[in-house]
Amino acid sequence: QQQQQQQQQQQQRRCETPPQEMDFATGACVGRRCTQLSMSTGAQTEVHYRVDVKMNQFVLKAGGRQGRHKKLIFPILSFRDIYTIDDGADKFPRCVVESLSSEEKARLLMIVSLSDDPMMPTNVCLLEASRLARDHLVQHLQDLMFL
Repeated sequence: QQQQQQQQQQQQRRCETPPQEMDFATGACVGRRCTQLSMSTGAQTEVHYRVDVKMNQFVLKAGGRQGRHKKLIFPILSFRDIYTIDDGADKFPRCVVESLSSEEKARLLMIVSLSDDPMMPTNVCLLEASRLARDHLVQHLQDLMFL
């Protein structure tokens, strides 16, 4: 219990670090740009995500028509797995994999979660800025999944 509280406090301090001293976790707390892929078509949409350590949530925000923003909030504790292409192309929808170049596949990840809300997606495919950024995001989320 005490160790868990210390880890949460450490994560919270990361979110309070000035921008010039940011590491990946801090950048994720503030917000990062990436690309979301449609699970049914592979179409790409620019989005921003933020990892809310205090609320233990992954927040995905996309611009909408007329300045409206669509926001999806995933409780990190609802995550069941996070896949990368290294886990196998068969883990991803075929249309997603077929729509990507080799370089893009290296940046691909899919978050698998559970939801009681039928209007809330349970899986989301994202392209990070680089393979390294993808690996950092996966590790950061996995760390939070098991707090």
